[in-house]
Amino acid sequence: MSSDTYDHGYYRSAYHGDYDLHNPARKAAFYLSQIAAVQPSGRLLDVGCAFGSFLAVAGRRYEAAGIDVSLDAVEVARTRLPGVRISRASVLELDSAHEFDVVTCFDTLEHVTPLDEALTALRGAMAPKGVLAVTVPVFDGLTGGVVRHLDHDATHVWRQGRDFWRKKLEDHGLDVVRSVGLWRYLLPWRAYLFFGSRLLYRLSPAVMLIGRDG
Repeated sequence: MSSDTYDHGYYRSAYHGDYDLHNPARKAAFYLSQIAAVQPSGRLLDVGCAFGSFLAVAGRRYEAAGIDVSLDAVEVARTRLPGVRISRASVLELDSAHEFDVVTCFDTLEHVTPLDEALTALRGAMAPKGVLAVTVPVFDGLTGGVVRHLDHDATHVWRQGRDFWRKKLEDHGLDVVRSVGLWRYLLPWRAYLFFGSRLLYRLSPAVMLIGRDG
């Protein structure tokens, strides 16, 4: 993951010119509610925080900090959230300090190689009994063909199914305690569709997985 790749041009292209439209507060609030059901308080690190939309909501409940590989994104996030510690770093550069009760990594792992090294780094940032929450697009099931058709992001290096991601978390010593199906699409009239459901996990085009340190 190069910081040069994820510049303002990337965000304009990947998010149809409007990152904020794709990341409304209601989506961040839903993510937060799922995490809080498992780990209600403590220190939180958002890995791949981009412009800080999740950090803005997470800071209401947690002592929150963020990192992102993109210097452009970090500068925007720091401007929007002047009281939050936000650093330029990739997931592979995380310190193994075991200091965060919650580590989040939303729509990031599908971009990262080597993947196992990234997951090891995320585990290293987690406090004992901490949780890791990830979201990723998935390319299996009834919606797999639709996801493949709509996914034009050339920086996606992992186009896998939900069982692949669950096994990866388990292989790194995490007990997956919550699995949530996600629908997240910009509609033609520039309205943003967002819906999450644990019951419809097997039918969704993206997933959230929350794993706890065993």
